[in-house]
Amino acid sequence: MSNEGYKDMVRIIEKLSTKDNAEGLRSLLRSTISVNKMLIKIEEKEQEMCNTGMGMFYTFAKCLDNDEINFCLEKINKKITRLED
Repeated sequence: MSNEGYKDMVRIIEKLSTKDNAEGLRSLLRSTISVNKMLIKIEEKEQEMCNTGMGMFYTFAKCLDNDEINFCLEKINKKITRLED
């Protein structure tokens, strides 16, 4: 966050006049920390996937929804089974 954004947040905190608003903002800030941590983990996982020999497939996979991914998993599992035989 920029220094200006921090200053804006401090001004907002100073202007809060009710306990409910203060507790609500506290909850939001804690949730924001959780979201930021998850985003970091997502970025790390994406980097890890892209750094493997399979990275090119991630470009395709990230465009799929969960149903499509599950369908592809079924297909690849069948393919693996056939290749094992």
